[in-house]
Amino acid sequence: MKVIFVHDVAYVVYDLLPEIRKYIDAEYIRLTRRPVLTLKLLLRKTDLIHANYCWTPAFAAYYTHKFKGTPYIVHVHGSDVRRKQLTELQRKTLENAEQILVSTPDLIEVMEKHGYKSVWLPSPVSKAFKPLREHNGNKVLYRHLPYESEKLKVVLKSCKRYGYEVKVMPYSSTWIPHEKMPEYLNQFDIYIDRFTIKSHSKTALEAMSCRLAVIGYKNDLEILEKLRDIDYRGWFVSKQQKILEGHRAGKVAEKLFNIYKKL
Repeated sequence: MKVIFVHDVAYVVYDLLPEIRKYIDAEYIRLTRRPVLTLKLLLRKTDLIHANYCWTPAFAAYYTHKFKGTPYIVHVHGSDVRRKQLTELQRKTLENAEQILVSTPDLIEVMEKHGYKSVWLPSPVSKAFKPLREHNGNKVLYRHLPYESEKLKVVLKSCKRYGYEVKVMPYSSTWIPHEKMPEYLNQFDIYIDRFTIKSHSKTALEAMSCRLAVIGYKNDLEILEKLRDIDYRGWFVSKQQKILEGHRAGKVAEKLFNIYKKL
């Protein structure tokens, strides 16, 4: 079985390819302009197209299906569908897809509101994300998002109150190569994730894998006080490891392969 992956979001495909290639013949095509991308897909022989992001990648897959009959999957990642209404082309693309996958569990409800059923494929976490030191210090990394501007002052105030040294990570983190992220995350002891979206970001999962304490949508910032206690922090981090069980890249690849087989 051959599958062409189109585009990548948050390095999901990057981390998944080494594992999924144990089951299938997989090819990756980078994002480019829609006509060029569609032409590339039309000229390739494949059993299935796995389009990441319900915009240009998925539209190219839709037109390839329309002209050539190649089946495709649409894998949505959040910002492509977190809107009041989908465009007409988005709807046509989703309606003709063999399967709709979502990158976080909260997106299942989002897709239901749009009128579509979907399956959650957990974001894969590479084996490269592992602890390189003990994380018992006071260094905090906060991934500040533009739609959570009001949270920045609150985070900075809370960290100062409890004696933490905080670094604000910009929304666009492309300045850090993905292969350097394990080393970068290991410089810190606590990672503060997004609050408004009811799921863990991929970076949060990677931080957990490095055994940082991760504060997210389920936590109040007052937990920073408890995390000063090293015994409590150790318990907290161990508890979070259970979240990672379904996110190991090998398990995600196995789940995806089983989805492919059912199509």
